[in-house]
Amino acid sequence: MSRTIFSTLLQFVLIALVQILLLNNIKVFGYIEPMLYIWFIILLPNNFPKWLVMILGFFMGLTVDLFSAQVGFHTATATFTATIKPIMLSWFTNNFDLNTFSPSAKEMGFTNYLGFASLMVFLHTTIFICIDTFSFAYIGQLLLTILLSSIVNLILVMVCDSLFTRSQKDF
Repeated sequence: MSRTIFSTLLQFVLIALVQILLLNNIKVFGYIEPMLYIWFIILLPNNFPKWLVMILGFFMGLTVDLFSAQVGFHTATATFTATIKPIMLSWFTNNFDLNTFSPSAKEMGFTNYLGFASLMVFLHTTIFICIDTFSFAYIGQLLLTILLSSIVNLILVMVCDSLFTRSQKDF
């Protein structure tokens, strides 16, 4: 368990640093908002209690907000995403014991993980952009921003998952 705690803290720090130092400074054509920190919430092991997942999501969002000069948008969105993670995961893990793995393509299979990650990223991105924009006056621009940001964020999550996650069987 201490190995899991250490690896989770290391993931928190590394993902937060990449988000803060690199991705927060990127906004492509005003439409794409890269948010890799959603991957941290997706990665959290299923044997963590729900309250701990919510607290870790809250602190990831708060950390990004503090270094982004935001007023709680990332915090609210990350906490919501952490709250709905168990429900979304249960839709894609019918054949798994939910207490024995951390979500990844290697553990869940590519198709199940892609579905789970797509839904999580889309909901996270939609909520964040709606809170950030707080207007439906330019609905076309809002929908385009949600679509393009979701695609970029999903690509980021899938690439990082394929590069940095290992199956529990590898340990």
